[in-house]
Amino acid sequence: MRRREYDSGSNRGPGPSGAEAPGSVARATKGRRAAESLVAPLILTAAVVSTWGAALGLGGLAFGPLLGFEGLDPGIPLMTFVLLVALGVDYGIFLMHRTREESLRGVPVAAASLIALRRRR
Repeated sequence: MRRREYDSGSNRGPGPSGAEAPGSVARATKGRRAAESLVAPLILTAAVVSTWGAALGLGGLAFGPLLGFEGLDPGIPLMTFVLLVALGVDYGIFLMHRTREESLRGVPVAAASLIALRRRR
């Protein structure tokens, strides 16, 4: 749904042409944000689980056929999951710190986030 420009002296929409009133645009935006707030954690969870599965799979390939180890210790899946989540959280903290540094210099938050992602130390 596109935003429409409204006359600042009027609370009415563009007229009876079938266009939405200003309130319906706000309701649609709130609905979209609510849907995004429900979908974002699901995407994040899927990304973490798929990364964890890929790490277990690559570890199984490296230690099984290549190095000749048979079987897997029962504690390995839990330990790898904790390690990967901890690394992800640490990276998120460092990224937020870099973003904050840039935003304190007066850079808008969106641009500061991009700068933080590109910057290497």
